[in-house]
Amino acid sequence: MKKRLVALLLISATIMSACSDKDNKDDNSQANKPNEAVTESGKTDNSESDSSSDDESDAEYASQVQTLYDNRQTWEFADGCYKIPGGDTIDFDEYGYAVTDLDNDGNIEIFASGFAGSGRFSTSLVYEYDDEKGVIMWDTSNLAYDDSEPDFITKILTNDPKLDGKLLLAGFESEDNDGLYLAADYEVYGATGGKTSYLKLSVNDNAITSELISSETTEYTTVKYADEDGNDVSFDSFTGLIRMAFYNCDESFKSSNIFKEVTLDIIQDSYDSIADETSLHLEELIPENSASELNETVSDNIEITVNDSLLDYSDIDEESRQLYRDFLEGKATAIYKDPNLILLKIRFSKAP
Repeated sequence: MKKRLVALLLISATIMSACSDKDNKDDNSQANKPNEAVTESGKTDNSESDSSSDDESDAEYASQVQTLYDNRQTWEFADGCYKIPGGDTIDFDEYGYAVTDLDNDGNIEIFASGFAGSGRFSTSLVYEYDDEKGVIMWDTSNLAYDDSEPDFITKILTNDPKLDGKLLLAGFESEDNDGLYLAADYEVYGATGGKTSYLKLSVNDNAITSELISSETTEYTTVKYADEDGNDVSFDSFTGLIRMAFYNCDESFKSSNIFKEVTLDIIQDSYDSIADETSLHLEELIPENSASELNETVSDNIEITVNDSLLDYSDIDEESRQLYRDFLEGKATAIYKDPNLILLKIRFSKAP
């Protein structure tokens, strides 16, 4: 008798994210600025005021860069180490710095980050220019998730070669936060694989908080996807959670040069390198489905495990074959899969 199977139903809760829509601004509202010169034709000539404004801005940021450099003993990792206040000293395997503006308030920051240990556990710190104190340290106590923080100096979100040696901040405009970012953390599980966690970072009042979105775990040739609570989900749900975390948010990606040697010129160069990454989009940062690499032609030599009982594929009825086709197209729930097709393990439930 042929066996009939039905897929487990996965109910996804809708994730609401308060993100700003683009406002339609009236160009005429900018017509009457102070210090604007008006030509005989009645047209506004901003060239002189714009030049003066640019000079003042350059001087302001040059002063901020100088202040960060003068206070480098506050944020520089001495001999590649960071002493946790009241705790151990981290001897980084790799580390680096970059100049950025995470909260978009005009005061630039030094983003200092490194990783250490066999699991490549990351630690990141943020130091911002301050008019009165010179440099202030942000609160990053809630940046860590599951004993590790997002990776910033290693390329986890994208392998785009033009971003080699750069800090990528995948930012999104938000009405409720000073800054909203997608980040990822890769934790090595020895020689067997590892876990990549996708995180939403919220920036408010000189503090960063991380929130787990979803994760992908690889062990040998098995890939497993989970939601923020650790529940097994399909690949579509895994990636859908990332999309929903930034639903209706305008992208604001930017990058800047990572440096290790600390000099005034190098810090200035990192600041000068800050650029909008308008050619990069969220969809390009979302992982591809390894199932798409599988042969989508249904074959009788495929093995499927149902409730831990191995079934011969030829003993499965046409409806269940279609279920397998749906899985390959991302339309059915599959918890484990082997991209090498040695054994494809799909968790289905038997029909009543």
